[in-house]
Amino acid sequence: RNATPADNDSPAQPQIGHHQHKARPQHLAIAICVSGEPRSFMYPRYVKHFQAALVDPLRSNASSVDIFAHLDAQFRCREEIETAVSALRPKSCVMWYGSYSGRPIGGHHSCLSTGYEMANKWRGCLEDIQRAERRQGFNYDFVIRCRPDFEYERSLPSIKSWRGLPSDVVWTTIADGSFVDDNFAILPRAAADAYFSIADSFEQCIPSDASEVSDSPCGDRWGWTECRVQYALYVARFKVRAAPFGSFAWVDCRDAPYCSEAYRRPRYDNPPESLPFLREKLPRGKFPLPHSRT
Repeated sequence: RNATPADNDSPAQPQIGHHQHKARPQHLAIAICVSGEPRSFMYPRYVKHFQAALVDPLRSNASSVDIFAHLDAQFRCREEIETAVSALRPKSCVMWYGSYSGRPIGGHHSCLSTGYEMANKWRGCLEDIQRAERRQGFNYDFVIRCRPDFEYERSLPSIKSWRGLPSDVVWTTIADGSFVDDNFAILPRAAADAYFSIADSFEQCIPSDASEVSDSPCGDRWGWTECRVQYALYVARFKVRAAPFGSFAWVDCRDAPYCSEAYRRPRYDNPPESLPFLREKLPRGKFPLPHSRT
């Protein structure tokens, strides 16, 4: 692949330790995969917001959290990204300079290709997670997929509420039947295998003509990148539900590729304009109750 790994092969980057397998921990083990273009990740206030929203609620005596970063550095400053990522103490960090692995996508013009670069980073993240699991001797209970440029209205729920979550449900920002948002997800470990392996389907050929697929749940959105996630989870028999964590927005920079000034770029479920930008103290989100383990 054309990615430049900055993790396990580079002494300048955080390493996965070489040690004997540990016993399975009594607490929950959670992996966070942050992937994509780090538009605002270098902005110091953003990293603090990211920690407050996703990391701090989980790092407690009741859980262990490992971060795996796969970031598009093609049009960004590598040194700035590395400085920002180091604050999160990641298990691994990979910089991508062109995301294609070199393998053809099906080898025919009638195959979909939009979304392949993104899916390639997800697959790389999954490979890092699997490598860490082999070394530590146990699997993660959940994997969180997130972007490096998202603003959150609420933080993740208390770790205590994760134990009762159903094992066949994926939580995301929007799930309305024919549309599943691909910007964020809380995945039971088995669901992460389906979600993060979409690049394999691209390389085998995803037909561009929806009529060639008899069981698509995407309606007339077959060609959308979000449908790749929805279809993969549908085939693997996972339900998708919207998590009530409030609103979300993108965070962009006015002076890329650095980022001395950031701003909120609204999306369809963006936070109220009156909400302070990139808060470090957030109200907790909550999973719907009651939970039933399946």
